[in-house]
Amino acid sequence: MAVSSDETVTAGELIEGRLQALKKEHHALEIRLEELNGRRHLTTEEEVERNMIRKKKLFLKDQMSSIARGPMPSPPSPSGVGHVSPPPA
Repeated sequence: MAVSSDETVTAGELIEGRLQALKKEHHALEIRLEELNGRRHLTTEEEVERNMIRKKKLFLKDQMSSIARGPMPSPPSPSGVGHVSPPPA
């Protein structure tokens, strides 16, 4: 199936928009984490929040990395269907 250049740009814009949203959320979490880490003592709720923020930041970082890598290539067919043998020597 052929994709027109307009659709490709739109898909790229969507991906870039998603990446920017993830970066913005990651940055906001970083600011909150810095606030919590700057305190001498944390309440139990704040410790839980800090741990949740750390996990969320890692999740967002993984998502950003996944987007930056692009789509994963399809695995090879186990039956060899679609496999092209090299020409005989």
